[in-house]
Amino acid sequence: MKTDQNQQDYLSIVTNKVCARIKLDDIEMIEQAGRKICIFTKDEEFMCYDRLETLAPVLVNRSFYRAKKGLVVNFARVVRLQAQEITFDSGRIYCIGRNNYVKTKSAFKNYLLGYPPFVNDGLAFNVAEDKDDFIA
Repeated sequence: MKTDQNQQDYLSIVTNKVCARIKLDDIEMIEQAGRKICIFTKDEEFMCYDRLETLAPVLVNRSFYRAKKGLVVNFARVVRLQAQEITFDSGRIYCIGRNNYVKTKSAFKNYLLGYPPFVNDGLAFNVAEDKDDFIA
């Protein structure tokens, strides 16, 4: 897996079964499942052998948040956080534990404060409470 050198907005996946280029903005979430990474977009799921830490440089300064150790969520694709569930644009629902939910909800609230009608004199909001949680 690597980023396209000409287009930093894409992630390349190369496995024995599939070769694909995924637009980063289309990614809803990335989940670590053992040694595999599952990348979920609205329409597809991609699996490859890698680690979330390898992807961190690609996701810097974007709307990605590490909701728990093995899960990165794209806040730009989140529709709602409610009752320990994350609902995405595609209708996919992902359940997380209470402690991770509270932290993620707080970070999502701060993320939303950076958009109308909450924009305040162009000030940027820091989404993460803990710098290790947010991929930036």
